[in-house]
Amino acid sequence: MREVYSEYLLYEPILRILTARGCRAKCEFPCKGLERPGRGDKRRLDFKVDDCGGAIAIEVKWAKSSKLNVTRDLEKLKWFKNNYPKSRAYLCVFGTKSKIEHLALSMKLPEIGRAVYCDVRKTKYGCKFFEVTP
Repeated sequence: MREVYSEYLLYEPILRILTARGCRAKCEFPCKGLERPGRGDKRRLDFKVDDCGGAIAIEVKWAKSSKLNVTRDLEKLKWFKNNYPKSRAYLCVFGTKSKIEHLALSMKLPEIGRAVYCDVRKTKYGCKFFEVTP
């Protein structure tokens, strides 16, 4: 089953948590003005959240290794911060505990809180949050 694990698997539970807290969330929010030259997908944020104390952007990553390139994710989150100046922007990284506890991002970001781990018998999963600041 490991092959099917990706950030998209996390969209539904994240959306459920946000809506249960009274937030309005939009998945795959377009980053207008941050398009890539040529063909292909338009740049999109995983989540744009409103009504939870201001605008929030969330990019979700599934760590397949302990070294994670977050350059494109940070471009989108910085775009959001520039276009919504009073907003907050977060990178949320999930994966197995072995990957998360030794996580090395390609760019330095301040971590929020401590990693959270869940033991589901054979595998332990974890999550870390990072904030994009100006």
